[in-house]
Amino acid sequence: MPQDRISRRQGGVHSRVAWDIAARIFEGRYPSGSTLPNEDQLSAEFSISRSALREALRRLSAIGFIEARPRTGTRVLSRESWNFLDPTVVDLQIRFGNTPCFLRNLMELRNAIEPTAAALAAEQSDYSKLALIAAAFGKMEEAAGDSAKFNIADIDFHRTIFLAADNELLWPIGRLVESALRAAFFAQATRETIQRTLPRHRKVLDAILGHDKAAASSEMSTLILESCLEIDDQSEMPIKPRI
Repeated sequence: MPQDRISRRQGGVHSRVAWDIAARIFEGRYPSGSTLPNEDQLSAEFSISRSALREALRRLSAIGFIEARPRTGTRVLSRESWNFLDPTVVDLQIRFGNTPCFLRNLMELRNAIEPTAAALAAEQSDYSKLALIAAAFGKMEEAAGDSAKFNIADIDFHRTIFLAADNELLWPIGRLVESALRAAFFAQATRETIQRTLPRHRKVLDAILGHDKAAASSEMSTLILESCLEIDDQSEMPIKPRI
């Protein structure tokens, strides 16, 4: 978990307070443009010291939720200022947001980025990086009878492809995909879906191992679209991406 990630369940009291305030902002209880209660009020409400509260507010400022201004207090910023690539904001989207809309947006982002990452991995990866991707797929095969372990291996497969692309600017996108997959899809896999998705991942792996850029990009795009359609079949609301 990134050091500054906000969590209600993990971290110190400042992390839990930051999560609670972030949730209120996300749900509109502290609307955009409004001013948060002052430090004395928040410290009393959450029963924390002012120093711990300031640490919580610092974390909220880091993800673009608030802005402290001298003499005018701490102002809540609009959604345009939020860092939607931050794992905390992803967690809030999953828990409190319009999940089908968010999943569609995520799939659109994945389809725009991951095929390129796969193509770069096919083009540039050395033996050691290719071995990591193959090892992640091997773990998927080994975990075919255990959906929880399978999802962990699946997430690792996509993570290693982003790393193998050897582009540091893609790594934050990879962390977003990793966080979102863990939060949104962890309970999705069944034995039936696992048996269907393994061959799709195998095609991506084979293309990367064969240094076939075009095939790696195409197979990854197909994998993402088919995964989206499969999740859509299990959802009460459509999340089909506009791709």
